[in-house]
Amino acid sequence: ALATLSGGPVFYDSIFGTARFEDFHLAYQAAGLQDSWFGRIQTTLLNAYLSDAQYIGSGNSPFPSLHVAMTVVTTLYLGEKAGVLGAFGVMATAAILFVSIWNGFHYGIDGYASILLIVAAHVILKRRQSAKRDPYPDWPHLYEARS
Repeated sequence: ALATLSGGPVFYDSIFGTARFEDFHLAYQAAGLQDSWFGRIQTTLLNAYLSDAQYIGSGNSPFPSLHVAMTVVTTLYLGEKAGVLGAFGVMATAAILFVSIWNGFHYGIDGYASILLIVAAHVILKRRQSAKRDPYPDWPHLYEARS
């Protein structure tokens, strides 16, 4: 996340002085979300960025989405350890992905990249783990039997 620091659509217009996401902001205001918990967090983060303030919780690095990444890790774990619970992990991942895009903190690509990166890392690590397994697990016993 530190290598690709960026801001989601909710911050874009304020940072770059454009109206690219004006419709998003109008819909957000119409839904009353400016005064919600999400809106207050966004205002705090934007003000911290614009004033160069640095304090705990004032950072924003949406690419890749670490929230989505953590739910994917959990989903993979649940799928391996308790099969059917993996379905709940998929639903949680989908919910986190949806909300993170819906509230403007993330672009879709932020979550999609997280999913791809975590699944790729999982596959690579699983392959490495299986390649490291002893191809001759009974070897010490065979050796003892010959002695």
